[in-house]
Amino acid sequence: MWISPDPLTAEREVLGGGKINVESLILLEARPCAGESDAEMVAGAWDFERINRRYARHLKILDERPGNALGNVAAAKALLRWSATEREAWLDAVINDPLLPGRILPSDYLGQQAWRRRVEVLRAANRQLRTFKPE
Repeated sequence: MWISPDPLTAEREVLGGGKINVESLILLEARPCAGESDAEMVAGAWDFERINRRYARHLKILDERPGNALGNVAAAKALLRWSATEREAWLDAVINDPLLPGRILPSDYLGQQAWRRRVEVLRAANRQLRTFKPE
């Protein structure tokens, strides 16, 4: 797969042909002029150790999902409590994440791993919900 050296080519093509209302939208393209790397700017702007700790906490909670069939109300309530904890941990992690483009993310960033695992676990929880048998 070929990636353009100019990441804004597609945006320029879409927006360049029309009239832009500068009172509503101004597009700027900036480049560092003192040799700063993307990694240096990212490390200086965000605390990815903290962000990763929050994603690690979320990943741990994903692994704690009650896995039993929901044969009774108690099991259903346990899953409900877990889902509230999972959602809170997810929001705590993602609200502090700048959600940067992949090309400038730190190599040890856990957000994408947490997202993929979350999708997998929530699909399993959805299947689990179908097992609920009210008493």
